[in-house]
Amino acid sequence: MSSLGQLSWRISKNLKRVDGLTKSLIAIRAELLGKTEALKLTPELIGQAKAKVANFLESLAPVLEGKNGGGEEQKLILQRLTIGGRPPSDYGSDFSDMAAALRKNAALTIEQLNKISEVVGYLQGEVAEEVRRLRSR
Repeated sequence: MSSLGQLSWRISKNLKRVDGLTKSLIAIRAELLGKTEALKLTPELIGQAKAKVANFLESLAPVLEGKNGGGEEQKLILQRLTIGGRPPSDYGSDFSDMAAALRKNAALTIEQLNKISEVVGYLQGEVAEEVRRLRSR
């Protein structure tokens, strides 16, 4: 596969991942705000959204806590937190707790959702940068 094809495939994969996480966070936020009916979100869809976000957090937390090397996505988030002067181990611990809460179908706070949205935003920024690189070719 050409380098252009590889970049295109990677963008598609990352965009799908970010889109799924973003929609899941919207569903969880809608539940917290009591807006599920307005968005036509069923309890099943909310459960799927919580599972998706919990999976994301469970794969990220050990990397941020320094227990695992992680994949490209997790390393990017670790790097962005470090550059931003945020303690990755604090995020890792918080994310472990949030994932456990989501698995128990407990509600998260707005602050917790904002923290998750922050790191998903790092992934969104990376996808935007990849698209920019693709267009410059």
